[in-house]
Amino acid sequence: MCTSKMFGGRQSAEGPSLSVEERADRHVRRLQGFYAHLAVYVGVNAMLVVINLLTSPGVFWAIWPILGWGVKLGAHAVAVFGLPGVADWKAWARRSYIQRHMDRPSSRLNRNDEGVPESEAERLRRRIEHLEAIVTSADWDLLSDLDDDAPADERAAALADDVVSR
Repeated sequence: MCTSKMFGGRQSAEGPSLSVEERADRHVRRLQGFYAHLAVYVGVNAMLVVINLLTSPGVFWAIWPILGWGVKLGAHAVAVFGLPGVADWKAWARRSYIQRHMDRPSSRLNRNDEGVPESEAERLRRRIEHLEAIVTSADWDLLSDLDDDAPADERAAALADDVVSR
């Protein structure tokens, strides 16, 4: 189970194909597995310490299974909860990259009015809203009022005169 997980607590197989409920169920199962592992670790190692103290109090040999199993428990915790600070570092690295490459002319990233990078879907949504505003404006009605028999250049000139005269 740990082999398919990356640092940060996310599985590589997890993605947009799973619903939120399925991801929540998977997360709860991972938490249950970790806490069961922790309970067994504490119980077994407490028993080993008691056995160690009763049989050979001069040599603390129980430290070796405690440390060995503790490494595995730590890896399990990283797989479930992620490393502290990794998400913050990823967000910082992403922002840093975007800022460095945003001002380049070949950059395909767009910025909205506040200067924040926007996705292609956000940009298209904004453009559709602008087009809707144009189509529903009074200027659009002027196009339909123009003489349809007139050549396109004359209709455009008449529309431009009407808009400029406002």
